[in-house]
Amino acid sequence: GDPRYLPRELLLEDFSHLPMADVFSLGATVLEMAVGESLPGSGPAWQALRDGALPTDRLAHCGEQLKSVLRWMMHPNVAQRPTADELLRHPLFRSEVEAELHRERLIASGLQEKLAQVLRDKGG
Repeated sequence: GDPRYLPRELLLEDFSHLPMADVFSLGATVLEMAVGESLPGSGPAWQALRDGALPTDRLAHCGEQLKSVLRWMMHPNVAQRPTADELLRHPLFRSEVEAELHRERLIASGLQEKLAQVLRDKGG
């Protein structure tokens, strides 16, 4: 693969976490689209990206949620990167219907807790 999108562990021939390497690569691709120019293929800027230093000056036009997700996806520690399922559950990737359903579930859960407390208070 192109080293601009590869995490450090793959270049060190550690293939034990390939799905997390894919998450890093996807993050690098999104980062490249967000900054509007090719990512470095080597050198200090390449190393900085793999150390978790995103070019925040080039991401000033992006929302905090996107920047946070990019930091998560490109985390230097492979164990700290999200799985694909975790990414899909993140609010950034939810459709409006899914987001509304999630909000309604939170409300319902809160109401259930309040009802349970009222019933406990009346019974005891």
